[in-house]
Amino acid sequence: MFSPGWSYLTVAPSPNNETVLELVKADTPEREALIGRQAADQVHIMFASDDIDADYRRLKERGVNFHGQPQSVPGGRGVGFQDLYGNLFDLYQSDK
Repeated sequence: MFSPGWSYLTVAPSPNNETVLELVKADTPEREALIGRQAADQVHIMFASDDIDADYRRLKERGVNFHGQPQSVPGGRGVGFQDLYGNLFDLYQSDK
């Protein structure tokens, strides 16, 4: 897909699935300079949850390194975590 000023690809298991990954091409020197520094020096990938407390407990029991406990954030509740390589992610449950 293309829109003015951006080249990106949306990847999803099916057209009606809520889980999507958008891959955005860094197509200018300014955007290339931002690689690895998005969202305050971190790549922002968020996983949606229908029950953040249950998912938090289950993942924590399996050794996931969370940065605290789920807390209120704009529009819902969330908590950050990292993988074995230090990549940062968010787990989020919407109020809706």
